[in-house]
Amino acid sequence: MGDSSSPKELDILQALTSREYGNNKSCYRSNLNILRNLVCKSNFVYRKVWEKQSNKSISCEGGRIYFNNFRECYSGYTRTLGPKLSYQLPVSFPYEKIEDALVCQTAQQEQGLSWKPHVHRNSLFGITRDSVLVRFDIQTGEVLESIHLPNRFCFRNLSWETEGHSLSVKSIHLESYDDIVLVLALYDVCRFSFVAMMEVTKSVFGRQVRDASLSQGLLITMHITGVVKNLQFY
Repeated sequence: MGDSSSPKELDILQALTSREYGNNKSCYRSNLNILRNLVCKSNFVYRKVWEKQSNKSISCEGGRIYFNNFRECYSGYTRTLGPKLSYQLPVSFPYEKIEDALVCQTAQQEQGLSWKPHVHRNSLFGITRDSVLVRFDIQTGEVLESIHLPNRFCFRNLSWETEGHSLSVKSIHLESYDDIVLVLALYDVCRFSFVAMMEVTKSVFGRQVRDASLSQGLLITMHITGVVKNLQFY
C-alpha cells in the first residue's frame, strides 16, 4: 500500500527523525527550519480566536500575558480557545505603576522538606514607580509581601541574579549625582529578604563606567570605551 503523505510532510518527518538521531550540526537551527516549514510553507488557515488591545505595553512571562503595566493577567484557555483572565488588580491598588516584573515558578524538585505552600507560591515580583518591591500570587494577584526601597534612587528594573533564587533590582542612571552612576540591590527570593546593596561609583570603577548588572555572583560593569569587566561580587 503506497504512502499518501505529501513530500512536505515527509521532509518535516525526516527532519524530526534526523534531529532525534543527532545528525544535525545545530539543533537550534534545525528547530527553526522545522518551525518555518510548519508555519510559513503549509496551507493552514488560521482563525482568530481572541483579540485584546492595549494602549500600554504588553508583556509575556511564564506563559502568561500581562496588560496595563502588569495589572491584568491572562493565562490558559477557555472553551473559545482564548486565554482567560487570571486576575485583575483592584483600582484601589496601594502602589504606583509597576515598572518591571519577573515570574518565579516553584520547581517541584527544589521544594524539599522545608517547602511551605503558603510561603513558596508561584509568584510575580514587581518593582513599582515608587520603588516598592512587591510579591504577588501569580494565580490571584494577591499581594503577599512588599519591601520599600530607598525612593531617592528610583529603582526601576528587575533581573535574575540567579534564576529562581535571587533577583537584582537596579536603579535608573543617577545623573543628579556627581559620583554615583546607579545603585544595585540583591534580594533572596525564597525568604523575600534583603541581601546586599551597592553603589556603582566613578571613583571606584572609573570615570568611564556607564552601566552595571549582577549575574551568577559576578558584578558586570560596562564602560563607554566598550570594555566589559567581570568582578566577583560574593
